[in-house]
Amino acid sequence: MKKLSCLLLMLVCLFATPLGAQTTNKVIKSWNLLTFSDETIKNLEADTEHWEYNSKGRYANTQPNDGEELKANGVVIKETAGLFIGAGMEAGTLLLRHAMGDNNGLQMQRNRPIRIDGLSAGQSVIIKMISSSKDSHGISEVSNLEGEVGESTYKAQNINTYSLRVVADGSISFTNSGGVVYKEISINEAVADERPQLPKVRISQVQEVDTVINGMDKTFKRISLACDDPQATIYFTTTSFGNIKDYQQV
Repeated sequence: MKKLSCLLLMLVCLFATPLGAQTTNKVIKSWNLLTFSDETIKNLEADTEHWEYNSKGRYANTQPNDGEELKANGVVIKETAGLFIGAGMEAGTLLLRHAMGDNNGLQMQRNRPIRIDGLSAGQSVIIKMISSSKDSHGISEVSNLEGEVGESTYKAQNINTYSLRVVADGSISFTNSGGVVYKEISINEAVADERPQLPKVRISQVQEVDTVINGMDKTFKRISLACDDPQATIYFTTTSFGNIKDYQQV
């Protein structure tokens, strides 16, 4: 029974924790590189001067890129719009994986920075990527960003997620260490959390109560809860060995 009391106490403490955060993250911009639209595929098919399809479900560049936004058939590729990939990636080293299932993404086989313009200090940049081979790769260096990058962060065939912070208003960039596939890139910003905040709940008193059940001495803990808002309803649950036994409100 003492175990039951301890479990109950821990659970009440957990639910008594107030919502302390007054901000929430808002996605300002995101690039989902796992899916390419029919419009993009048609433009890639038509632009044989700059792109060619190979048997592995990818379109590869046929000419070095110019450092501007990627285009196909004269149209900016909407899935990568706003991403400026460092110039000079020779033919076959910049690939759009569109028909490889979970392996889709933007594949870069040369070390080049990706630049994003117009960001604000304090925003976060979340990058999901994976090495394109069995070798460990990741982000080797950044500009106007802070966060952990470099060799200690490299992974081989597991998704690698980088969470970086914008230092100052303006452009940022990040550079791959070798062959990688970018899966998703997002820009997030902390904004005021306008959801109603829960009033603070606390344990005001814990008493040990001795009693006799079926001829056996038992010790229980009597827990008193209090709330800063006298009109609030406090919900809690009781458990026994990890199983929920009852829901209550006071």
